[in-house]
Amino acid sequence: MESIKNNQDLVQIIYFYCEFQMNSDQFIEKIYQNLNFGFSDENQKISQFQVNEKFLKEKIDLYEQIAFGTYQENLLQQAKFKEFCQNNQEFFLDLKRTKKFMQQSENFLLEIEKNSIDYKVQQLDFQTFILLKGLEIDLSQNLNTKQEINEQLQQNHMRYLYK
Repeated sequence: MESIKNNQDLVQIIYFYCEFQMNSDQFIEKIYQNLNFGFSDENQKISQFQVNEKFLKEKIDLYEQIAFGTYQENLLQQAKFKEFCQNNQEFFLDLKRTKKFMQQSENFLLEIEKNSIDYKVQQLDFQTFILLKGLEIDLSQNLNTKQEINEQLQQNHMRYLYK
């Protein structure tokens, strides 16, 4: 038991046990390497293994029980969730409907925005057209007042509308 120094070593044991899923000899060997017991030869490793084998097996059994308990707990949670889903199908249908509605709303808003931009562009095009038509005013007429220019623009606009 002196070989296992503290909880950090136990965490490493769990890590290697779960991570590598080795057979017990390879598992113990990996633990010894990681915990750096500093054995100089194979005989010392074997004797130290025999001293700690019971302790390590107890710990492994304990962690297997914990892992199995966690697995059972997960199965229970999955069963509860499945039951919840079956009992609340209307809730999930509402979620699907809500998601679909939100997607449709988003698409609708994007369409409105696009149409709004198209409308603004059309308005700008129309205003530009009116201005260009307004430039057809005979500059030789020497229109002096703003009112005369506006009247000429309106006349040109009316001509455009009734063409």
